[in-house]
Amino acid sequence: MLENFYSPKGRMGRIDWLICSILTFLIAFGSLVFLVTYKKLYGPMPLGVSLLMIVIGLAMIWANFCLSSRRLHDIDRSAWWYMLLFVPLIGGAVLFVLCLFFPGTQGANRFGPSRSGGEAHAGSGAVSGLTADEIDELIRRHAAGQSSSGSRTAMSASGLPPQGQPVVVEKRRVPPGGGTARTTFGRRGLV
Repeated sequence: MLENFYSPKGRMGRIDWLICSILTFLIAFGSLVFLVTYKKLYGPMPLGVSLLMIVIGLAMIWANFCLSSRRLHDIDRSAWWYMLLFVPLIGGAVLFVLCLFFPGTQGANRFGPSRSGGEAHAGSGAVSGLTADEIDELIRRHAAGQSSSGSRTAMSASGLPPQGQPVVVEKRRVPPGGGTARTTFGRRGLV
């Protein structure tokens, strides 16, 4: 999550963005509190402390830009959308809503591969020995009621039932110890 913290290239998910943004906010807010309390308690600030506060402030501004641009890349938007911050009154709120509530694009987009692992669902990998295209074909054949072109053993090896065989799933509650069933209430089975 913190790798490439100061790089605007790549993509970043919502949760990672939120955690890193809260971290940068806390550092910036802590620096501001330190600045205000130092002036009240000790008077004018020495040059070294002032320069340190300027460096911390610039580092947090750059970190915020990098985090937000990577989050914008995840929703397939350019980092130029960060300029919304300069729109009075609503710009910051619009940028916050974009970064926090819009999901990232599945799979790779023009800014790089997905960090959430969504590529496996786009047909690039195999699930249970079958690719996504093979699973789609199996579903189409099953819906049409056609028999499979593969052998019966190949279908059972993939974990799917052979064509034409109904799958029956029965769910009944059996009390522990094999006694008679009691009426229950709620998830935990309170009597």
